[in-house]
Amino acid sequence: MRRIVLETLGFSVLTAADGETGLQSLSMHAVDLVLLDYIMPNMNGGEVAQHIRRSGNKTPIIMVSALPEIPLNAMSFIDAFVPKGESPSVLLELIEGMLRVRSHVHPEMGGKYVVFVDANRRYVEATDAASQLLGYSRPEFIGKRIDDIAIEGSEKVVEMFDDYLRNRSMEGEFDLLHRNGSRKRVRFKARAFADGCMVASWEPIGATDRT
Repeated sequence: MRRIVLETLGFSVLTAADGETGLQSLSMHAVDLVLLDYIMPNMNGGEVAQHIRRSGNKTPIIMVSALPEIPLNAMSFIDAFVPKGESPSVLLELIEGMLRVRSHVHPEMGGKYVVFVDANRRYVEATDAASQLLGYSRPEFIGKRIDDIAIEGSEKVVEMFDDYLRNRSMEGEFDLLHRNGSRKRVRFKARAFADGCMVASWEPIGATDRT
């Protein structure tokens, strides 16, 4: 089903019935992104992701599963996790955003707290430090929207994001929502690209305060 949807949208898709076949296919073809389930015959998705990473392959990996949580040892080898109950548009936006952001050269990625956002305000890349600043692992954080972690209301977030796109750059201070419900204030510098992607670097200000 996912292959049909992706091919309809213009993607070229290779499919595999299990993890071992998938790894064999990956060794023979250059791909831009890997999409896999966690529960599969012979090898689970975490084992497949581990093999990919330990081979030195840095291709983005998105895991899709009906499980409410993915084991930590699997999460450490993937880039993003999407529950199967999510709308197909969530997965499609994430795939498109992760592929698009790779087309840019981002010297800012050398910073500690750096995030990349696509035109739908969805985080498609982040440093470990940036996600951990808000209490998430990187795979848990990637796929969330700015609206999900902003203290400001959605209307204000949309207005600010539109300003980024118009001005191509912006800096200031912003309040972010930690996973535990606390408030985290950061100083930020952001730059937008012509295709709607945005990169931002954060600098934490002070301690985390309870809301």
